[in-house]
Amino acid sequence: MAETSSNGGAPRPAGSAMDMLLSDNGVGGHIAAMVNPPGNEKASFRIAKRNPKDPEAWLSSASEQKGTWWDDWIEWLRKRSGEEKKAPAKLGARGAKPLQKAPGRYVKG
Repeated sequence: MAETSSNGGAPRPAGSAMDMLLSDNGVGGHIAAMVNPPGNEKASFRIAKRNPKDPEAWLSSASEQKGTWWDDWIEWLRKRSGEEKKAPAKLGARGAKPLQKAPGRYVKG
């Protein structure tokens, strides 16, 4: 685990609770750990409800969870989000009309 930065640890938003999560995809590669979708049997992550400045203190308080961090994040979002809304039947708004049909030229190249 990397040592804390010179600022004494991860930034802490003022007045808000924070969960700290460390992802490990089990097959190597730091990017793969972030983008692996749910269902990777080799993946795991560690999570702790507190975020001390000392990374070793965090690691000793964190619990290992099987699977990818996505499921935990989805549940975190669900607790903080309102009810799901039906997608609008028509895209755009007054003064903001769609330029083209999805997915658009930027996707198709």
